[in-house]
Amino acid sequence: MSVQGKQAIASVIFNRIKSEKFPDTLSGVVWERGQFQPTFDGRMYNEKPTNEVYEAIDLALSTDNTNGSLYFANLKLTRQLGFHSNADWFEDNLEKTVQFGNVSFWK
Repeated sequence: MSVQGKQAIASVIFNRIKSEKFPDTLSGVVWERGQFQPTFDGRMYNEKPTNEVYEAIDLALSTDNTNGSLYFANLKLTRQLGFHSNADWFEDNLEKTVQFGNVSFWK
């Protein structure tokens, strides 16, 4: 994923902290059950952040490149995995704001 895509994911995290719909702390948002795959598939413990990740976080701290998005998903992959209703929920209930690679961002 590009630095801009990583910045967008960090922006979603920061947007969620500001939103009344989500926990108001970084750990509360990141560790909310089922929200971020690296927290429930174990990668969070096994991968070290790259310089690109730190760059993306720095960018997100100064600029939200998602226009206020609170969600993101790779809908093509979601459908390929058989989660059609999840993908449909995004399209039926949210506004798509931007896309980086295969990942769409929504509010």
